[in-house]
Amino acid sequence: MVVWLFWVLLLHIASNLATSSVVGSFGSTFVVVRLLACFVAFSISDFLVITYCLGVVMGVVAFSGSRTLSTSFYPLVKAAVNSVIHSGRGVSVGCCVGLDSFVLSALASLAPPLRGGCSCFSAFGSGGVGSCSLSAVAEVSAWASIGGSVVWWSGGSEDLDISVRLSVRSAAVIASASVSVVVFFSSAASVGSLLAAQRAVNRGLPVFAFACGFSAADLPLLGAGLWVSVGGSGVWSSAFRWSSSQSSLF
Repeated sequence: MVVWLFWVLLLHIASNLATSSVVGSFGSTFVVVRLLACFVAFSISDFLVITYCLGVVMGVVAFSGSRTLSTSFYPLVKAAVNSVIHSGRGVSVGCCVGLDSFVLSALASLAPPLRGGCSCFSAFGSGGVGSCSLSAVAEVSAWASIGGSVVWWSGGSEDLDISVRLSVRSAAVIASASVSVVVFFSSAASVGSLLAAQRAVNRGLPVFAFACGFSAADLPLLGAGLWVSVGGSGVWSSAFRWSSSQSSLF
């Protein structure tokens, strides 16, 4: 019991240090070392319970995608979200219909301890104030009602045009990512999805894409490079990663 409490205390200290702007990259390394030690000391289930209960999230994966994404792709989106969550990562997402609403629904279906570290960036305010026809008011409100983190007015104040707020909000979602960005394209001409992916590339983040309803060969290029199939099995087998070098998914 004493040993168990000792490891929990170390993990808690690591979490606090990692959130300090003074510690920086050293803090991240410190967290990883402590988490690995905790993993060795306990079973996988004990490890996950401790990290979730202490609110320790090993980075954030941002989800972005088309507002016109068909509901037939909801199972794929949910599977991808669950995969990220169970890897110990947090998820960030926007506030629109389509992909954003699917991600929020998937997050809301998780057990409460698994929702920590997940955030919705909303271009409108609580209760749908300042929303538009593209806003997933019901899903964002439902997420907030169960204690989910929502950054209201993340695109600026209500006096700004909604198009401006949506653009700024989209940038905020990508800026929140620290691990990678996952983009669901409903077509090769999905302008918003392309912009999100390009922003991620500009930040030096790995970008993973799903071509939903069209050939992956038509995925838009993000600059100099190419889309490489992730391969393998499971939900990520149909995803493509931007670049020509192999990298870790999470």
